[in-house]
Amino acid sequence: ALFLAQGSPITAQTQNLLIHGHSIYDGSMFGLLTHYQKLSTLTQHPLIRFSTLYEKETYAVFAVLKVKAGTFEYAGHPTFPSDTAFEDYVDSVCQRSLYDIPVDVKPGDALLTLSTCIDNRRLLVMARKVRDAESRDALKSMIEQSTAKNQMAA
Repeated sequence: ALFLAQGSPITAQTQNLLIHGHSIYDGSMFGLLTHYQKLSTLTQHPLIRFSTLYEKETYAVFAVLKVKAGTFEYAGHPTFPSDTAFEDYVDSVCQRSLYDIPVDVKPGDALLTLSTCIDNRRLLVMARKVRDAESRDALKSMIEQSTAKNQMAA
């Protein structure tokens, strides 16, 4: 089953929801998450819909990481003690991202971290909640254009 990390409750104060799930070969649970290792998947699916009993939200992917255990502390951050700590964490995430994704993340944004195992590593897909004043279509278009540039540069 997919599950929230301990200490990552669904409340208004939680800044970073961390959801763990196994990568099942038939695509169930987080099996399809592994496809984010391909830039084409990010192009096709730059937005994530997340529904709970309390709300339905959309998140924009801002980073995709593959990390070895113990090399990056991504768990244990449901909240941050300051805006600076939040910004430092996001900068660290973006530096490790497989792709340069032009989605800005600011203190006060809500994050969603999806985590699964792959090849003795953790694959993390990180997204931030789409802001009230943002257009989902404009975000999607911006990410698609960026990934097209990344593909040409590769």
